[in-house]
Formats: sequence, structure tokens, C-alpha cells
Amino acid sequence: MEDQVELKKVFGDVFFRARRSQTDSLLYGYWYGVQSVETVKEGGYKFL
Repeated sequence: MEDQVELKKVFGDVFFRARRSQTDSLLYGYWYGVQSVETVKEGGYKFL
């Protein structure tokens, strides 16, 4: 079983996805497209 979080920009484009795998206890982060300071902060906080 995996837990997943997606963050989207104003127009609905996914810019960050994080997922946690319970089988191997790892956290994966995926960034999509060009990032602004605000999206990096938002994704970083969610990742933590």
C-alpha cells in the first residue's frame, strides 16, 4: 500500500508528487516542469 500527495498550480497542472512506500519505507518526490520559489517552498513543506 502506498500513500500519495499531488500539488497543482493555479491552472491545474501537477508540479509536485510525493509518495511513500510502506513496503520499503522510502519517500519519493517527483517535480514536474519549471518551478518558482513559491512552488518549491510548497512542495518542500509537503515533502517534510
